[in-house]
Parts: sequence; C-alpha cells; structure tokens
Amino acid sequence: MSRNKRAIPQPTTFVAREARTPRLPPEPILQPVATRPPTLSDVTETLIQRHKVRESCEAEQLFRRGKYQECAQKCREILRGEASEAIEARAHFYLSTLVVGSRSAIERAFHARKAVEAWEVVIERTGASRFPVEEARRQLGIVRRHCEETVAFAGDEAELAPEGGGVEGLSS
Repeated sequence: MSRNKRAIPQPTTFVAREARTPRLPPEPILQPVATRPPTLSDVTETLIQRHKVRESCEAEQLFRRGKYQECAQKCREILRGEASEAIEARAHFYLSTLVVGSRSAIERAFHARKAVEAWEVVIERTGASRFPVEEARRQLGIVRRHCEETVAFAGDEAELAPEGGGVEGLSS
C-alpha cells in the first residue's frame, strides 16, 4: 500500500448541490403596493400628505422670512384641502394677521374666529389632531387675544363702511 493519500479512495457520500439546496424561483424584492402591508414610513408619508404638514411648515417659514404673499397662498392651499385642526388653526391665524391676510378686517376676523374654533377642537381632542394640549392652550390664548382685537377692529370697520364708502373710501 502506498502512502499516497490520493491513491486511496475516501469513503464519502457525494451529494449534488441541487439536492442540498432546492432551487426556488426568486421572490420579487418589492411586492406591489396593494399586496404588501404598509410600513411605518408609508403610513407616516400618507399622514404628512393628508394633513398638509409640509405646507404648514413652509407657511411658517415664509411668515418668519417676511414673505407674506407666499405665506397667504400657502395658507389658502392648506385650507382648500383636508388638514388636521392644528394646521388649519395656524393657517387661519396667519390669514387673520394684517400682514398676511386680507385688508378687510371682517375677513381677518372670520379667520381669527376659525382659528379659535380649531384650537378648541384640538384641546377637546374631538378631531384628528394629536397636537400637545398644553401647547394648544398656549396658542389658543394668543389667538383669542388676537381674535378679540381683530373682531373689535372689524366692528369699527363695519360701522364706518356705510359712511366712508367702504374700506377703499377709508384708505384714500
């Protein structure tokens, strides 16, 4: 017998590779959206779009930068769609200010009242918004003071309008 190990056949059982791992057709990496369960990212993106979160952030940034016309357009866009109450409240608040909203105090008073109503819904937790209650109460206090001032000014404007020929008559 030779000492050469190559010459001596080793008792092994040879198993074909296919027999060890059965070949299955490859599964698609991404399933169609309709069949796969939604991920947290999908749900988050849907809620952000539905409640106009990005538009609200843009409106706030435009207001801070002093771009009031663009802020007004963004707020009107928010109010055209379905948004959470907290976001609607902010949009109404911006539109109730003199720099962003209409020149008409009556229209600004309308938006101020709508902002108060929306913040009350947020605080009572009867709507879709889950905005922090303490922050909502703080915002409501600010908006209420602003609303009272705007409504009082709108009342003065409404009284002067028949005498002076309207808002245009007052500005000339």
